[in-house]
Amino acid sequence: MFENTKKQSQSLLILSAIFLIGTLCIVFLTDPNTINKALLFLFYVSLSAFLMSFFTFALYSYRGRKPERLYTEIMNVSLRQAFLLTLLIIVFLVLSSHQLLFWWLGLVLIITLVFIEGFFLSN
Repeated sequence: MFENTKKQSQSLLILSAIFLIGTLCIVFLTDPNTINKALLFLFYVSLSAFLMSFFTFALYSYRGRKPERLYTEIMNVSLRQAFLLTLLIIVFLVLSSHQLLFWWLGLVLIITLVFIEGFFLSN
């Protein structure tokens, strides 16, 4: 069981590094004034994949230190929370790029995601 989780952690780190390199290549090798919509979409996809794998690894390794539940349960909770954090960051970035991010809208998004997580934790 421990070998399987070690392989999962290593694959998450490798996947995270690959998507980080892809995101950094898009950031540093493109001109932001002449970027097209396909490349912008690719940036958001690679950034969300990096954040998803990074947060999953971070949350899984944090919870895996003191295993109170099964490792698959810990992985499921880590994946869900990583998805919610990634969604929050990507929505913030998209709204900010269109200059539609206001403090009250950010607060509404955070409260909505907290309620969604509370719903999952209550079941």
